[in-house]
Amino acid sequence: MFQSKLRYMLVVALAFVGVNAYGKTLTETRIYKQSKSRTFRVARRQIG
Repeated sequence: MFQSKLRYMLVVALAFVGVNAYGKTLTETRIYKQSKSRTFRVARRQIG
């Protein structure tokens, strides 16, 4: 039971990281499209 719970937590963590990375990429792409590269660098620093 403990092992299956551990595996479930690992899957959830991986999915969470994947969604976060995907969302960040979408946000950066949107920012890049609607602004100049200089503003994009500043925005990227603010996001993380």
